[in-house]
Amino acid sequence: HTSEIIAGYKRASTKLFELLPTLVCQKVEHAGVRDVEELTRVIRPVIMAKQLGCVDVLAPLVARACIGTMNPNSRPSVSPEAIRVAKIMGGDVSMSSVISGMVVLSGAATLNKTSVEDAVVAVFGCGIEASAMEAKGTVLMKNAEDLQNYNKTEETKMDEIIKSIASAGVTVIVSGGSVSEMALHFMEQYGIMCIKIASKWELRRLCSAVNATALVRLGPPTPEEMGFCDLVKVKEIGGRIVTLFT
Repeated sequence: HTSEIIAGYKRASTKLFELLPTLVCQKVEHAGVRDVEELTRVIRPVIMAKQLGCVDVLAPLVARACIGTMNPNSRPSVSPEAIRVAKIMGGDVSMSSVISGMVVLSGAATLNKTSVEDAVVAVFGCGIEASAMEAKGTVLMKNAEDLQNYNKTEETKMDEIIKSIASAGVTVIVSGGSVSEMALHFMEQYGIMCIKIASKWELRRLCSAVNATALVRLGPPTPEEMGFCDLVKVKEIGGRIVTLFT
C-alpha cells in the first residue's frame, strides 16, 4: 500500500541521517567557505563525476564564480541563477575564465561606439522605434512639400526621445526589441552605445547584474531605474563578437 511505501522511505531517511555524519571525509569551516582553495577542495569530487580530466581547470573557476555571488555582508549562500556559462567556439577548456559581470553573445548595434567606461545603463524591454498603427493606413500626398515633410515629424520626435535619454546621463542603451535605423543614427550622434538582447531571460539577468529596471515606455529613465557598470566593451574572442559588462 502507498502508506507502507511512505513509512519505508521515512524509516530509510531517519537511518540515512544517522549514517551520513560517520561518512564525512572532508569538512569546510564557516570561515573557509569564502576561500577559493578550501571551496575548490570540496567542489573537485562533484565536477570529477561529470568532467573527468578537466577538474583541475574547472574546479577553481567554479569556486571563484560561487564566491563572486556571495554577499559579503550576510550569511554565505550561492545563487545558481547568478552563474552562467557562455560557450564560445574556437578554443579549449583550458582557455576558460571567470568574468565578474555578464557576457552577451552579440556585438553593439552602434558602429562608432563600442566601449564605454563608468557606464550608465538604461534597459528598455520594448523596441526603440517610432510607434506604428495596428491597421494599415494610407497617406495622401498632394504636392512635393507633403513628400518632403512626411518623415520630418517622426525624425524630430525620435531626436527628442534620444536627446532626453542622453540628457539624463545615459551612455549605454540595452533594448529587448528592435532598434530602428533612425534611432541608431541619433544614438551615434549623442555618443550612446546600443546593444540588442532578444532573450527576455537574458535581459532580466542583465538588469540584475547592473542593478537596472527594464522600462516598457520609451523615454528618459529616473535615477532609480538606471544601472551602472565599470566597463561595457565589445570584444572578439575566437572569431565571435561578444559584449562584456564588467
